[in-house]
Amino acid sequence: MPHAPFRDYYRERKEEKNNVIKIKMMKYRRAVIRHYTNNTFKCNCCGEDQYDFMTVDHINNDGKEHRINEPSAANIYSYLFRRGFPEGYQILCWNCNSSKNKNGECIHKIIENNK
Repeated sequence: MPHAPFRDYYRERKEEKNNVIKIKMMKYRRAVIRHYTNNTFKCNCCGEDQYDFMTVDHINNDGKEHRINEPSAANIYSYLFRRGFPEGYQILCWNCNSSKNKNGECIHKIIENNK
């Protein structure tokens, strides 16, 4: 097997490579959240500031179409970082993003509009 040494080399370094990729993705995520929150690191809807809860939201609710038409958007953080932070995105906490996905807009906005 002429390729066995190379296979062994990559197999032995798989964890190291995965760690490098993980660190790079964490940097992309932080840069994206920083950009789209104007350095506040807060949800654009409710103001939640727990970093682990932050998610990227497609403002026009076209995330599914975006992932289908642009396969490189599967990792949204590297996609946005490499394209210079294009418009059409915002940072929402997980709850607001889920609510917007379910209701078309966040429950906070629905309640505010019904007052």
